Amino acid sequence: MNFKRLKGKKSSLVLSKHATESSTVLCRDFKAFARREVILPEQRESDAVDFRGLLHRDGSVLTAVTTEQLENPEPLYVELGCKLAVGMPFKDIATSDSILLKEVPTSAAATTALRRLQESNVGVLVPKVELEKAELKNSVAIYTLAEAKAEIDASGSLQLPGGAGRIALSLDGTESAEDVEYVTKTEAVMILLNPERTQRLQASRRIFEELLKNKSEVPVIHHITFPADADKDTVVMESGSMVGGLLVDALGEGVCIDAPLTTNELRTISFGLLQVRITSDRYVLRWKVFT
Repeated sequence: MNFKRLKGKKSSLVLSKHATESSTVLCRDFKAFARREVILPEQRESDAVDFRGLLHRDGSVLTAVTTEQLENPEPLYVELGCKLAVGMPFKDIATSDSILLKEVPTSAAATTALRRLQESNVGVLVPKVELEKAELKNSVAIYTLAEAKAEIDASGSLQLPGGAGRIALSLDGTESAEDVEYVTKTEAVMILLNPERTQRLQASRRIFEELLKNKSEVPVIHHITFPADADKDTVVMESGSMVGGLLVDALGEGVCIDAPLTTNELRTISFGLLQVRITSDRYVLRWKVFT
């Protein structure tokens, strides 16, 4: 099914006026819980794979995966929540919607595993700089907003690198209002928002305010990274404290946790975190099927 757009009555960030000021400013409406109106990835006639599966209409889970895991794919398929038939993965309602790679694998086994995941409608995201080193067909190239801005200023548009079929943007929360305007000049299918840990809540809210000002309908995925010594309890508690308040306000369309845990643990923690965003029965339904 092709779900092109999520519709909400209004965002939880609204325009209002201070009584003592004449200028219009963005303020948080703490009584509003409607989801952002966003445009999900759409299919094009020239696409070799179905890019509509990159995100899920009821909240998305992206999972960080290593190239080493792709060398032995069947356990990875299971941890990602795929169903298996004769060793082939099939996407289920509780499967991670997309995976995040830090580099492009070079072995035949890993490349085959990625192709099978893509054919089962699991998206593959890779940094743009890595795709310039090695091609990965039908992937999603992750640009930093600074990279996107520089390329747009130089050539007027973004050129897909290394076999990529779509673009994602990575923001760290320090971008200026002028920088965020460039989001609307790209054809990004999602934003990976990963501010510094100590200032995450405030920085994220500011980015959402700027996106609202620019009438951006690009889905935002909360990308949460942890140090190599983080344990499961730390990941669970800190993930909730860093993005839980944003998800309660319906700010964000998904979660991606990058931490030193098993793939299955990352996936289940992500699904659990999405449940604070119970603005629709569909969220509850996806979790009930998952559990």
